[in-house]
Amino acid sequence: MTSRPPRPCSSRSCSNRRRIAPARPFGVKCTHVEDAANFLAVVNEALARSPGGLGHTARAGNFAKVGIGSGAATPDLLAKWSAYLPMGIAKLKEKFLFRGLVVNGWGYQEKGVGEASASDLLRASVALGGLAALPETEAMYFQATMDDTSTRLDGASKYVWRIPPGGVPADAFWSLTMYQAEPDGRFFLVQNPINRFSIGDRTQGLVKNADGSIDILIQRDQPAGSMAANWLPAAAGAMQMSLRAYLPKKGLRDRTWKIPPVRKV
Repeated sequence: MTSRPPRPCSSRSCSNRRRIAPARPFGVKCTHVEDAANFLAVVNEALARSPGGLGHTARAGNFAKVGIGSGAATPDLLAKWSAYLPMGIAKLKEKFLFRGLVVNGWGYQEKGVGEASASDLLRASVALGGLAALPETEAMYFQATMDDTSTRLDGASKYVWRIPPGGVPADAFWSLTMYQAEPDGRFFLVQNPINRFSIGDRTQGLVKNADGSIDILIQRDQPAGSMAANWLPAAAGAMQMSLRAYLPKKGLRDRTWKIPPVRKV
């Protein structure tokens, strides 16, 4: 088999390639989330590197009086930020839990997630808790931390999540991801012997029940027999699962389709 000679690029495409400069490194390194001076320096450098007044940066001017995008901060302003940051971060973490929107042990996202029109509080909580999010027409996100008895999910127990016939109503795909809860409130993927960190409708070989439903087995030890194909390895202790549905159907978007509970067995 002979290889083809490299395709010559047009003068325009070659010119475009030459104009692409390497990414500029950040001048400010992150230290600690409650370091007020570092927080303002990182935010302001990010804003300075972004196209002004476009997209999410269009609101930056609303915060100029508190040192956002306004240059050097005064000692008085830094003192106010130092006092506020622990409370503000706690408020964002609490907001991201969506405690008032829990059904069957699943936390449903507040409407407006991923939309530029959402409140600053909602957008900031998503930025802290999930880094980024798509609007509901493209994706929806749900969090499970409790079983069907409102008991905290823990790897010491075994669970089953039964997906009804027809599956999760999504036109693209869905996935269920396992996270281990850390004492500081962060969540990380769980190391396991089969390197499976999520399971979904694209997982090969899922075993269906006679009626077309699917039982996802959530536990530390690998199940015996054919049901090993339906295994989502659990964390060692406190854990959380995230269900993501891409191109969710109307039943999910209007909240009439309820996510089945995670049952302890």
